[in-house]
Amino acid sequence: MVVYDTEIKRVDEAKARFEAAKARLYRPDGAQVYGDAEHAERVTALVEQHFSVISRPVYEAAQAEEEKARAVIDTADRDPIFTAKAEDATMAGSLLPFLQTARTADLVEQATAAITAAARPAMLAIHHVLKRTHDDLLEQARVHGGRPDGRRAQEFAGVAPGLNALTSALKDPKADQRRQEAQKTLEQSRQLQLHINRQYTEITGGFERQRRDMARSLTETL
Repeated sequence: MVVYDTEIKRVDEAKARFEAAKARLYRPDGAQVYGDAEHAERVTALVEQHFSVISRPVYEAAQAEEEKARAVIDTADRDPIFTAKAEDATMAGSLLPFLQTARTADLVEQATAAITAAARPAMLAIHHVLKRTHDDLLEQARVHGGRPDGRRAQEFAGVAPGLNALTSALKDPKADQRRQEAQKTLEQSRQLQLHINRQYTEITGGFERQRRDMARSLTETL
C-alpha cells in the first residue's frame, strides 16, 4: 500500500535532486554551460535520472491503489446477490422466477420470515426484487418530475420496510469500515498522482517552452 506522506516526501526529494543537478548546467552569471541542443539533452537525462526514476513507480503504485480502492467501493455499492458466495447466489437465482411476480406486500412478509429463519439465499433474492422495484419506482417518478405519487407512492412506501430490513440483515458488519478505508485510499492516491503531475510540470514546463522557442526560431531562420 502506498504510504501517502512518505511518497510525497520521496517525490519532493527527487525534484530537489533534479534542481540541484540542473543548476550545475549554468555558470555563475546564469548562462548555460552547453549549447542549446546539448543543454536540452542533458536536462532530459537529468529528469529521467533524478525525478522520473523515482516518481514513475510511485505514480504507477498510486494508480494500482486507486483501482483497488475503486473495486472495494464498487463492491460495497452492488446488489449483494452479485457479491454473495457462489452457492448462495445460485440458490437465490433459482428463487427469482417465483418472486418477480409476487405482490410487494407478500414480498415484505416473506422478507420478515427469511430474516427470522436466517435463510440467506431467500434474503438475497427478495432483496434483489424489492430493490429493483424501489429503483423502478424512483425512475418513474424522476421521469414524471418528482417523488412517486398516487399508487406508486403507496407501493414505494410498502417496499421500504422489507428492503431496509433486508439491507440491514445482509450487510457485512465490516463493510462501512472497508468502504471508509477505501475512500481514504482513493483520495490519497489521486492526490499523490496530482502532486507528481504538478511537480513534473514544474520541472519540464520551462524546459519545454525553451525547446518550443528553439524549434520556432529554427523554423523562422529556415
